[in-house]
Amino acid sequence: MPEEQAPHAASEPDVADTTAPTPPEGGEKTTFTKAEVEKLMADRLARETRQREKAIADGVQAQLARQITEMTTTLRSRLVHAEAEALALAAGVRAEDVGSVLKLADITGALLDDAGEPDRAALRASIDAVLTAHPFFRVGAPHGFGGEYAGGDNAAVSLDRQLTESLQRGDTLTYLALQNRKYQIGG
Repeated sequence: MPEEQAPHAASEPDVADTTAPTPPEGGEKTTFTKAEVEKLMADRLARETRQREKAIADGVQAQLARQITEMTTTLRSRLVHAEAEALALAAGVRAEDVGSVLKLADITGALLDDAGEPDRAALRASIDAVLTAHPFFRVGAPHGFGGEYAGGDNAAVSLDRQLTESLQRGDTLTYLALQNRKYQIGG
């Protein structure tokens, strides 16, 4: 009867028979101890963990940069809008018409200078252009409702006629502002 062989692992506890991906020049097999394999695996795991942590940190940093940019843009927009409101009120626009005047003035393109201040001259020019074209937004100007007011060309134009003309021109913002004015007055 053939002899029973003892398990091979019991005689060599710390040796694993692992072949390297590219054998050395002699074509010999390379063997690693269990401790060497564990060290190689731990090194690789640590390297991959560092790479993942760096990728996550880069992603978080990019997300924070986007959020900061969005918040900065929002704050700048609010600053420009607040400055435009102040300039409109200083130019004599009725408080209830400031929003309409700013929409007609299209302040979205107003820029900030190097000191972070809005371009007041550009804002003022836009507001003045709206008030020249639509003087009924000024404090003390006749409403044009139930009567007439002096238009930009000194012709008396009723509010209803202005509504009709703005609709014919396709000037939706002016039409809505006039319609709002008529509604506020009770027309």
